[in-house]
This record gives sequence, C-alpha cells and structure tokens, in this order.
Amino acid sequence: MIRKLATLVTWIFSPLLIPSYAALILLYTSFHYTLFSWPAKRFLLIVVFASTALMPALTVIISEFGKKFGLSDRKTYDNRVSMLFVALYYYLGFYLLNKMPMYAIFKILLLAGSILVVLLMIISLWKEISNETAALGAVFGMLVALSLRIGINPVLLLSGVALSAGISGTAVMLRRDMGIWAILSGFAFGVTVFFLIFYLL
Repeated sequence: MIRKLATLVTWIFSPLLIPSYAALILLYTSFHYTLFSWPAKRFLLIVVFASTALMPALTVIISEFGKKFGLSDRKTYDNRVSMLFVALYYYLGFYLLNKMPMYAIFKILLLAGSILVVLLMIISLWKEISNETAALGAVFGMLVALSLRIGINPVLLLSGVALSAGISGTAVMLRRDMGIWAILSGFAFGVTVFFLIFYLL
C-alpha cells in the first residue's frame, strides 16, 4: 500500500509536470502575470506542456519500447540520451516563445530548464542525484529569486513547494534505492541553478 502511494506521489510530482505547475503558479498567483488574456495564457500553457511534458513523455515511452523489444539494453545510456532529447524539447519551447516578446519570464523558465537538464545529465555521470527533487528545487529557487526582484513574500507558496519536495523525495526513496544525499543534493542543486538564472537575468 505504501509503495502504491509512493508511486502515485512520484507521478503527481513528476519532473515532466513540474514546469507546467511552475507556469500555472506564475500565471495565477501574485507575480504580476495574471493580466495576460486567456488566449495568451492558453497558448503559453500549451507550449510549456508540449515541450516539457508531452514530447519528453513520448521519448521515454519510445525508449521503454526499445528496451522491451530488445532494441537496446543499455539502460544508463538510454536515460542520458532521453535527457538530451528533453533538453532539446525545452529549447524548442524557448524558441517558440522567443517569437513573443510578452513571454520573457517564461522563456527564461524553459531556457533554465534546458540548462538544468543538461547539468543533471553531466552530474549523473559521476554521482547519483534526484531529478525529482531537482525539479521542485528549481521551482523553489525561481520563486525566491522573483520574490527578491519583485519585492513580495510568497511564504505560503514557498512552504508548499518545500513540503512537496519533502513528500516527493520520500516517495522516491521508497520506490527506488536512492539515498538521502541524492535527494537533498538534487533539491539544493535545482534551487541554486534556478535562483542564479532568475536573479541575474
């Protein structure tokens, strides 16, 4: 029962869905992007979801089919190739939004996501790190940076993201043989990368 619950939690807080959650937070909370028209919001959400969730999910599914039918048995290599494609999809989303000057903050979101995915892939060559908590840490770092720049105090949002990261990290440890340091380092790395990008750009 606990493992089934952990599986559900990891689906809810999948790194493929976190960017869409981040876009919703920016569009529907106190970060001054709520004035966008509904057609503009809809276009933005479609681009973000397609480039960070839909296309990466299709790539993962195709990769899993390859393993199932014996087309590839190199799991680690396949995972890194999948991450490269994910980074490419993020960049394609950034490229699409780059045609629209009004979406500056969301362009940074996708570009920063692409950078984070590549960095996580490089780090995974030497040590284990959690992509799940890195994604939630990225949202936390983004919110902190924007809060400092805009001058607001979204304490409830930050608390919610931190709590979600704790729940997600616990679920990952229950589902997979991943240590606490991989979980914590993932969160810390995500926070650092996104904070620096959103605060300095």
